[in-house]
Amino acid sequence: MSRAPLVALLLLASTPVLAQGPVVAPPQRDWQLTLGGSVGFVPKYQGSSNYELRALPYVDATYKDLVFVRGLAAGANLVNVRGPRPGDGLRMGPIVRYGFGREESDDEALRGLGDIDDAIEAGAFVSYSAGPFLADLTLVKDVADGHDGVLADAGIAWRVPLTQRMRGSVRASTTWANDTYMSNVFGISAAQSARSGMRVHDAGAGIKDVGLAFSLSYGLTESWSVSGRVAYSRLLGDAADSPIVADRGAKNQVGTFLTVAYGF
Repeated sequence: MSRAPLVALLLLASTPVLAQGPVVAPPQRDWQLTLGGSVGFVPKYQGSSNYELRALPYVDATYKDLVFVRGLAAGANLVNVRGPRPGDGLRMGPIVRYGFGREESDDEALRGLGDIDDAIEAGAFVSYSAGPFLADLTLVKDVADGHDGVLADAGIAWRVPLTQRMRGSVRASTTWANDTYMSNVFGISAAQSARSGMRVHDAGAGIKDVGLAFSLSYGLTESWSVSGRVAYSRLLGDAADSPIVADRGAKNQVGTFLTVAYGF
């Protein structure tokens, strides 16, 4: 079953490659590992006005601040220029992430459009952190015949400790998509129009959405933590004008999440 909107909103609610995890304080060692589970209330598809409850495992693992697995992404900090304070600096490297597809059976609004297979998105990322601020850019291409497109995600985040055990963050983001992605995900061909009854829609490259996310994390113990997130995004341009959004869905998308995790 499709979890594409959950994945998109999880990315929105996080720093690049899902680095903004729950508050945990594992001992300093080569391997850092946090495991848990997340429950989210999300749209059934990108642009849907119908919502559903979804659950996903939570994984955050790093080795010597070099390789990482975070959520549905894995990569390496091949460039790691540290700043004057812990956590500050420039990081760059390759990234691979998993994207769930979409089935027309997921929602009545998708009938006649066919399925979109799951994607393996490969590319590169760059991030820069200075104190409470973090900026990031990720560029990926589907290499598994899912949506077959190219996506560029950019964001800026502000993270602040509220108490010794609690921290909050806010992140603004935007996503650009190429012609192939927009056509496959939001376009309606003549054949799809005939099957679904929706008007033909030619979706081209451009800014797909903008978003804003808020998170609050609390360390229950040195190992256990709980965090909550609210992520909002608004579809723009040809994505917002697609019949599955404008006629049968909603431009405004909201996701809420609760994560419980244990740091080893």
